[in-house]
Amino acid sequence: MRAPGRPARLLIPALLLPLALAACGGSDSDGGGTTSGSSASGSSSSDVTARLEASSKALAAVKSYHLVASQTDPDGYTTITGDITAEGRASVLVRLGPTALRLKVLPGAAYARGNAEYWTANLGKDGKAVADRIADTWVKLPASSADVTDLLDGFAPKTLAACLLVGNGTLKAGPQESIDGTPADVLIDAGDQPGTSPSRLLTATSGPPLPLRVVQTGPRRPGGTPDKRCDDPDDRSTASEATLSAFDRPVTVEAPDGAIELPGGDAGSGASS
Repeated sequence: MRAPGRPARLLIPALLLPLALAACGGSDSDGGGTTSGSSASGSSSSDVTARLEASSKALAAVKSYHLVASQTDPDGYTTITGDITAEGRASVLVRLGPTALRLKVLPGAAYARGNAEYWTANLGKDGKAVADRIADTWVKLPASSADVTDLLDGFAPKTLAACLLVGNGTLKAGPQESIDGTPADVLIDAGDQPGTSPSRLLTATSGPPLPLRVVQTGPRRPGGTPDKRCDDPDDRSTASEATLSAFDRPVTVEAPDGAIELPGGDAGSGASS
């Protein structure tokens, strides 16, 4: 049961770096299994597997959700907050230490706004010059340079749903808990198989069994075959947590006014953010 999306730091697309340099005149050179059940008191292996599959199915059907996530790895402590829709729109803020990057993704286009610390930290000797020019400014990513609609594909509801069934160790049911007063059933993953991490999944007890929180409680075990949709082969995270809420709430993500056009970008920008 992977935490939503690929590791948080991968949301800072490397695509931005050479494009930003070009805009400023610079230059720079299947995997884990589905489920392996272990019975807990009152819950058989088949019950645990059925519960996980039901949660995956419920999540695959949602139209939007709000995400609050964090991850700890040798790079530091990263947080992600944002809203994601099934139709390919997303508005996300990623923070790592003093750096901050905002992303707006629409079908066929994406926009980014990094603070001065972000550009300085990620562009080496050219970082300060880039930061002086485009810090806290929206930049439009050229659709011709990459499939920008895939930038946040790892957080699409259907992808998350599939990842719940990927890379699991021995599973068992845990005692019921609550999240902000909402009762939640608990599935515990021992993380005892190659390529798995110990984790806990909390799903809604009443109504659709939507995943409400995924908590990684230890590092990933070596080995296994990474799943391209869900895993980073270089994942060194020791802890992560993702809370999902506001399912199917209307989400509006519009192109920001005044976005800088990078070479090869499409003309025009949309309505105010």
